[in-house]
Amino acid sequence: GSNPSRRTKSPRNRLISSWVNGKPEGEWKLYYDNGQLRMIAGLKAGKLDGEVKTYSYQGILRSEGRYRNDRKEGTWVFFDDSGVEVKRKNYRAGISDTAEEDELEESRQLDVLLSTVKKIPDPAVFADDPEGYMKLTGME
Repeated sequence: GSNPSRRTKSPRNRLISSWVNGKPEGEWKLYYDNGQLRMIAGLKAGKLDGEVKTYSYQGILRSEGRYRNDRKEGTWVFFDDSGVEVKRKNYRAGISDTAEEDELEESRQLDVLLSTVKKIPDPAVFADDPEGYMKLTGME
């Protein structure tokens, strides 16, 4: 087919992703091994753009906010393990209005998670090697 856009599910459905012309595009969902949603993120042409939410292993919302052109933008809210708001931060082009940048563990984890997601290659490359794909994406 000549359709450059498609949705894929990784082995064991840990990542549901969509690709356009070989670049991450649209809504991506990453799951924990217990089937619980871990992260949902919007991407445009391989860059983070749109709403991002992360959840704990138990399904509690841990952070939510928006990205524009690969950078945090606007108000981000962070929650503890019981879902209680612990911090609000305002970002402009990725810089928060409080300089005490991420002593906040949840924010650090978010950055690691997102950078991992963005390094994930188009799974078409790994069609015959799902194990290799899992290793690469750290989802095994």
